[in-house]
Amino acid sequence: MKLKTLSTSVLDPHFTRDIQYHYLFPREYNPHFVVAQGGDFTAGLMLSAYEQGVFPWGRDPTTNNLLWCYTYPRCVLSPESLYINKTTQKLIKKKPYRIVLNDNFSTIIGLCASNTRKHQANQTWIDPSFITAYSQLYHLGYAHSVAVYDNDSLVGGLYGILLGSIFFGESMFSRQANASKLALFHLVPFLKEAVDLQFIDCQQTTSHFLQWGAKELSSEEFDNALAMYTNRNHPKVTWRDIILCE
Repeated sequence: MKLKTLSTSVLDPHFTRDIQYHYLFPREYNPHFVVAQGGDFTAGLMLSAYEQGVFPWGRDPTTNNLLWCYTYPRCVLSPESLYINKTTQKLIKKKPYRIVLNDNFSTIIGLCASNTRKHQANQTWIDPSFITAYSQLYHLGYAHSVAVYDNDSLVGGLYGILLGSIFFGESMFSRQANASKLALFHLVPFLKEAVDLQFIDCQQTTSHFLQWGAKELSSEEFDNALAMYTNRNHPKVTWRDIILCE
């Protein structure tokens, strides 16, 4: 394991100015899941959002305002419920890829940008401001990525936010079969051992997540878990270039 220390020169003081603040998001249940619009990407606002199960979900096409969303019921994947079928278990044993935690973070977000959300047709929701903001959270030790390499080629990956013992998954990409899936399957046991991972917040319910053992929580169950298991007290700044599989 190779550890690096944080260089403060990469941090934007405008982004970090409110990192100690806690903002309260409204909770308005609606079919579009949008609970707030506007604001700016800052550390305090983004961390407050995730602590309440809210996440930025693109921009309003008319106003360009950030859309802050809370989806429900909430799909989550716990280490105890993770299901890996026999075919994938055999593939994992073969170690077809090199899998690394926190390597090429910004590149991974850029490649995830080619993926789309269901309601946004062919338009990516990850614009340059998203890449900059999550890269700042990466340097602060809250955002993390998993890179999957075939030799020296980056063929898959994912990224998300870790607060306490809950990982909020943001996006995945795959250029080769099983790449992003293997990134997730290697991340779960690592986080279980490192921070006693309670679950990965999948944000949306999909057939893939359900096949892997995910389940849906009611808003009340999800909010109770957030109150119990999230905190911003121990960012993992030193988690850099950690080999999960080679």
